[in-house]
Amino acid sequence: GGVSQRAPGSAFLFTRNGAQLGWQLADLQSGERLEDKALKSLLHKSIQEYGRHHNGEPPRTITIHRDGRFFESLDVIAEVEQQYDIKISVLEVIKSGAPILFRKYQLSRKSKYRNPEVGDVYRYVGLDELILATYSGQELGAWGDKVSVRPLRLRKRYGEQPLDTMAQQVLLLSRIHGASLYRHPRLPVTTHHADRFATLRQSCSLEALSHMDRSCPVYL
Repeated sequence: GGVSQRAPGSAFLFTRNGAQLGWQLADLQSGERLEDKALKSLLHKSIQEYGRHHNGEPPRTITIHRDGRFFESLDVIAEVEQQYDIKISVLEVIKSGAPILFRKYQLSRKSKYRNPEVGDVYRYVGLDELILATYSGQELGAWGDKVSVRPLRLRKRYGEQPLDTMAQQVLLLSRIHGASLYRHPRLPVTTHHADRFATLRQSCSLEALSHMDRSCPVYL
């Protein structure tokens, strides 16, 4: 069979204090990998949008949260760093396939296990990779002791930002969710929006999306 065209890639922009600056669309893509031209275009648009809100000044640092595996070219990242004299870090936020985390405790001199607390981490020794719990069993109410918390796998792919710092950012960004006052997403709001937007694109006209005001924050 032939190669099918997928929906365009998207990028949601947030400042360091969690304010949303809007979103950008890339061109249609084939497969999971963004073409070099599309990746470069997304980065340029994002930097320009930041400058529009900050008197024309580009950001000093950018952290990219990739929804899933980062198959794109790191050479493009390096080119954009050089062009704008900024530092970029790339983090894969993988929502499936992570091992389950548990806390061990003693009850009546017997070892028991329960769900992790928010922020519990398992770090892979020698690798820029860790498993992070962004919510606890207590947040699940009556189901909290009946189901397992689903942690995220975080893998640093590029940049000078320490993995521990990036993990803390993911945890804090998972607490930002403008669409609900009662629950926050499992994912950081950066990739949560991208994940929900991917579903939205399947039922919307791409032509209509292309004409939307991308400086207007959206909450999904």
